[in-house]
Amino acid sequence: MAQSTLELGQGQEILKLLGDNDPGSTVVLVGEPGIGKTWLAKKVCGQAISNGTFGIVLWAYLDKEYNELAIGKSFVRQMSLLSTTKGWEKEDNEEVEEKKEEILDDLMQKISDNVEGKLLLVLDNEGSKMNAEDFMKLLNSMKFSPKPSKVLIISCDADGKHENSDSFRTKKVIKIQPLSPEKLLSIFRQTARTEVLEPRVEQLADGFIKNKVGLTRAKIVLLAKALSNGGISAVRLLERALEESSGDGSCSYTELLHRGYDRVPDGVLLDWSWQGSHFFQDRESIHFGEFIACWIMEGYLGHIDSIEKAYEEGHRVLMELIDCQMLKKVDDENIKGDYLRMAGAVVDLDRRHCSGFGKTASLGLANVFEKGQWDGIGEIVQADGMLKSVSSGKKEKKCSTLLLDGNCLSLEVSTKILQSEEDLRVLALFNPRLITVPLLSSMESLNVLVLRGCNLLEDIRQIQNLKNLSVLEFQELGH
Repeated sequence: MAQSTLELGQGQEILKLLGDNDPGSTVVLVGEPGIGKTWLAKKVCGQAISNGTFGIVLWAYLDKEYNELAIGKSFVRQMSLLSTTKGWEKEDNEEVEEKKEEILDDLMQKISDNVEGKLLLVLDNEGSKMNAEDFMKLLNSMKFSPKPSKVLIISCDADGKHENSDSFRTKKVIKIQPLSPEKLLSIFRQTARTEVLEPRVEQLADGFIKNKVGLTRAKIVLLAKALSNGGISAVRLLERALEESSGDGSCSYTELLHRGYDRVPDGVLLDWSWQGSHFFQDRESIHFGEFIACWIMEGYLGHIDSIEKAYEEGHRVLMELIDCQMLKKVDDENIKGDYLRMAGAVVDLDRRHCSGFGKTASLGLANVFEKGQWDGIGEIVQADGMLKSVSSGKKEKKCSTLLLDGNCLSLEVSTKILQSEEDLRVLALFNPRLITVPLLSSMESLNVLVLRGCNLLEDIRQIQNLKNLSVLEFQELGH
């Protein structure tokens, strides 16, 4: 394998340790946040699968607390075995609790039947909410087979606590070193648009990288985006930051990095600048379609004259957030469902994005419900003129969230769709051609109702019968 494959010499060292003949041993990667531990681990895992060292890699993210069922469900999702399970993934919580042992046995059997080759277990964000020792004790108490051949731990904690753990036979701790200036400049070249890479700008970036301590991959990506999006004014900020580099230089530097977020709506960025990550609340991850649907309802993506176009814009914003390392894909890259988790802001966003929800038609959904009362809107799929979520149990399939585009759907089609959906919790109608909303009064479970661009609606008195309604927006065209 060429040295350039993993891009860092430490990657080769990690790969060698994982490939030795000492079964059950553990490798621990420690280092500052944002230095690239998870990125490097994924590179190493990819190579370990490619060269046959391991047959499968399973990830657990210890910035959440797991129980036995959560571990089993996460591993089954990563192995793309959802379609072969017995329907547990959408059962009511009470039913799941009653059948916990049966479901767990089924999950463990599915995993055991489908693991081929050696298993590598990766524990990311170790110590955030759960430590590796507690996770392994939980795993060992389950009927989990095969046992991991190796464990790879990723942690910000470098105080040596892993040295005395009883959960692992042997352990090797590796401190991840910062990327070299040469590597950082290479990342800059790969990320910046071609027209930005003129000699003068590249020299400025090179000088800035060599003078600025603590730069990470994420910050270099933002720097490249800032220069790509900001033109001459961003270049001047870079010059000023370089001039200030002998001192703190934080003002121009922070302002420059903020420019990297310019292609992300301010409303979206509020979710990273509010303490406690209010959009996620206690949830580990969110389906990518839920992000987009919520942003559409909140008004973050601007005026909606086409759900299809709004969905495309939401997808672009998601890609920007992933590029800026503010969102990360959950679990293995082969997971069905495309869930994303928050990775945190690269720079402090409070200085710039602190205007609240006043500039848009925002509902502020994440602030309306108390923790534990709002589970989000679920997995969202796109269909002609609509976005919808479908939850499937053993007995029935029902839609819990529906966003309809009146500009795309005829009156007849819109009416037919609404007449078939009485179990909605979230309903949003954009520019509907309806005079009244069919069966609205019978939607007893409705929590959120958005009526936007509703000039033709004549009668909405049925709303007073919606006892569970917590959020209502009614807006005519031009308002």
